Amino acid sequence: MVRLILFAMCPDCSCLLYKHVPLDGFPSALASQSLGSTQRHSRIQQPTADHPELVSVNGRQLRLTLHVPESGSHVLVLEYANEVDATQNVNVYIGGQPEDQVQTRANIYSCAYSFLCRSVVVDGQNRIAHFLLPPKAEILLQSPTRSVLLYRVYAIPSDEFTMELVQPTVLCVSHHGRFTEDSKHCVQSQFHTPPTALTLDASTVIRPSRFSTQASGRCDGPLLKSPQTEVELRAQVPQTGRYMFVVHYCQPEHTTFPVEVLLDSGEMWTGHMNASFCPSVSGCRSVVIAERRIALDVLQQTLSITVKIPKGKTLTLDSVLVIPEESYSPELLNPKPLDKASDFISQCGAQGFHIDLHSASEFCKSSARSLVAHYLDGALPCYCDKTGSTSPTCEPIGGQCHCRPHVIGRQCSRCATGFYGFPYCRPCECGRRLCDEVTGECICPPQTVRPACDVCQSKTFSYHPLLGCEGCDCSPTGIRKGDTGQCDVTTGQCTCKPRIGGRQCSQCVAGYYRFPECVACSCNPGGVTAQICDPNTGRCLCKSNVEGPRCDVCRKGSFHFDPSNPKGCTECFCFGVTDQCRSSDKRRGKFVDMHSWRLVTADQDEVASVLNSLSNTVVADVQELPASVLQLHWVLPQSYLGDRVSSYGGYLTYQVKSFGLPREGMRLLDKQPDVILQGEKMMVVYQDPQSPLPDRVYQGRVQLVEGNFRHSGTNSPMSRAELLRVLARLEAVWIRALYFTHTQRLSVGEVGLEEASRVGTGAPAGTVEVCSCPPEYSGDSCQVRTQRSFSLLLI
Repeated sequence: MVRLILFAMCPDCSCLLYKHVPLDGFPSALASQSLGSTQRHSRIQQPTADHPELVSVNGRQLRLTLHVPESGSHVLVLEYANEVDATQNVNVYIGGQPEDQVQTRANIYSCAYSFLCRSVVVDGQNRIAHFLLPPKAEILLQSPTRSVLLYRVYAIPSDEFTMELVQPTVLCVSHHGRFTEDSKHCVQSQFHTPPTALTLDASTVIRPSRFSTQASGRCDGPLLKSPQTEVELRAQVPQTGRYMFVVHYCQPEHTTFPVEVLLDSGEMWTGHMNASFCPSVSGCRSVVIAERRIALDVLQQTLSITVKIPKGKTLTLDSVLVIPEESYSPELLNPKPLDKASDFISQCGAQGFHIDLHSASEFCKSSARSLVAHYLDGALPCYCDKTGSTSPTCEPIGGQCHCRPHVIGRQCSRCATGFYGFPYCRPCECGRRLCDEVTGECICPPQTVRPACDVCQSKTFSYHPLLGCEGCDCSPTGIRKGDTGQCDVTTGQCTCKPRIGGRQCSQCVAGYYRFPECVACSCNPGGVTAQICDPNTGRCLCKSNVEGPRCDVCRKGSFHFDPSNPKGCTECFCFGVTDQCRSSDKRRGKFVDMHSWRLVTADQDEVASVLNSLSNTVVADVQELPASVLQLHWVLPQSYLGDRVSSYGGYLTYQVKSFGLPREGMRLLDKQPDVILQGEKMMVVYQDPQSPLPDRVYQGRVQLVEGNFRHSGTNSPMSRAELLRVLARLEAVWIRALYFTHTQRLSVGEVGLEEASRVGTGAPAGTVEVCSCPPEYSGDSCQVRTQRSFSLLLI
């Protein structure tokens, strides 16, 4: 989602930056050079450093002198800022005496943006006012408020005025904190181009020596202006047929003007396209129209396209798209929206995308509003019931109207439960019972005991004052002998025989089959799903990588039978060379090396650190670092890197400590990844759910399995194959060092990386695969090519 740029806006927000058609060629008067009613220069104001000098138009008159080259009919345009979220008026008079003039005004709308707004002066009937201005015109402005900040007044000849001069146009999407018209931080928008379209790039088709070129950051093609006002492009389409022609251009100087487009395709077409004002850094698109058609017949494969602009105009031609008729869509003319999907999924996807209005971030709430508005094609009317609500307005999120007491519904259109007679909604006079919401008559719900109607009948349960009670419906063959069929009055649970379950005692419990006998299934508990076996046949329901009548054998292509594994066994990876593998008979050992460690900032600047040989820890003094440094990481030395496939399933353990004085304000920083692995063009992260305490040693521990890591860029989960690729060529490992503000020293020690080896003395490394490799490959996972080249095999 993007928004207009306000004076004060968060630096990380994505915002729309706007620009108007330049009015530099028209006569104007600066408000900063005006005089007040006391004949003194007006007070200058600047809402932000990026704004020009503005003058407050208050209850006193503001007098400006406007020089026009030729007297005649003119339209006046005010350029301003306005911090009040309401429409205001500025009264405009021509000449020295207000009483001699018909009163005209400019409607001043809310304009608390980084760009200025424009408003045209209108008469008493809200029509554009036309003034017969002398060469030296005196203009008096007056407003009852102090919030209107005026920059300049323009005088535009009536025959040259168009509303396009006061309507802003999007320059770009920006999200880098400062927003000016020459911003270098614009996000480049993208246009969709069908794969079947032919793109004629003007910058490569045309000889650059014949034309000027557009400034960097906008369209890259030739700049058309006098005397060179036309250009010809030649192309060859794959086949004849009907095509649309779309011109991609930049035009940041003029209001809309027609551009002539001549097409020679075996048949001559004389068409045109409208080059509207387009300051966008990504350019604009317009479709060519000829003889009131946009689908034009191309009768030969070779075609010529000539683009010609009127004299006195300028246009930068980026490209021309030749699109088959069946591939064209009006959406091709508009840039794609800024894609924030990955941010929305990672930041707002918890709890099934439930976005709580009170606890959710502003990004999540605004993104949800944007999605709903797009789906509904705009906002929806409130339609609050006049008799049931206290106001015609509703909540902007959800549309809930403001209801009178005991009235409910989004539109406040009915009585709450326990009340009747909308819109007065009086309480029911029925004790625990409810009443009809219209008449107030007491309701006796189904399967309740009369006359009170507030207790369930025999063999029913779950009393509800409106719905009544629900039948127990216990299975006669499933309940205990001698039971009457009465169930728990709250839950409805019947009293079942052994090995029988379900609320109604109508099925065997998991692990048994053939109701009502319910015979035990013969299955290995570690290899079956939660249902254990088929309740009718007793067939064992194996996990996805397990097979056999009892579900106790790893399926072909997998290894290491493990009851805690949701799939039962682990799939062989073997770097795609083979699908035959077994568990390693090696044992775990821990590798520790505290030499050659480094501490770096987010910009990879190194912070001095030293090894304490007595405690075998690396220590760094960080109290002199700037407060702006919020990220520090320990970088593991080269000895931990390389081929670490045998560490899969093992643990990376470490001890970190943040030295300081907790009572002096050591505040825990925001959550960040605690361990980062890099290898094979992937960076994956682990975030510990626990956080260290200040001035205390923290024992970090992460198992090197795919479920603990996510891709750093997209936050998407990892597969086993991806983690093994990273471990096969491990290029870097970082451990988070800085957790608190006001930290004085940092330390790291006892960093152990488990690996499987013949000399290991730890637990068996059953999660490490040993593959049946072809002769040209070696390594437990066939990760090394031994024939001709000894480089790691990466698939």
